[in-house]
Amino acid sequence: MNNLTLIGYLKKQIKNNGCGSLSISKLSSYSLEHNELLHHIALYAYLTDKIHLCGKNEALYMECMKIKNNENYIRDCKEYAGIYDAYKEETGEFQKEDEFKAKIRKRILELQKEKSISNYRIYTDLGLNPGNVNSFLKNGDYRKLSLNIVRRIWKYVERI
Repeated sequence: MNNLTLIGYLKKQIKNNGCGSLSISKLSSYSLEHNELLHHIALYAYLTDKIHLCGKNEALYMECMKIKNNENYIRDCKEYAGIYDAYKEETGEFQKEDEFKAKIRKRILELQKEKSISNYRIYTDLGLNPGNVNSFLKNGDYRKLSLNIVRRIWKYVERI
């Protein structure tokens, strides 16, 4: 089992991309020339509580402040979602999540058959994307729906 933390993952990614240091002030300067690491470094600075050391790079400091001042920013920003997905991939979390989704899917399909509930009713009543719901339920494409959405479907089908 891999015990890699998100901070450990960020350190590894930053070092693997050519910066030989994890000093926030050095990373701040480094990110001026390597903008592709801006979000990695901003997240690292935020998680290690070192935002105050990002002053050399205004873009980095502003990114850190967006994270600090808006708790939904990390969740809504596609760059951070990509970083988190890569972290989950490396730690095997996606595999565990997919195995759990498979168990829930099996139960949903059993309940659907037992209660004669169509996919149409599920995605219409819950306001979900029809293509993603059908792909998950018919084909078992576990990446189409988040674990929270799968749980919502499961609870809904159990309730009916």
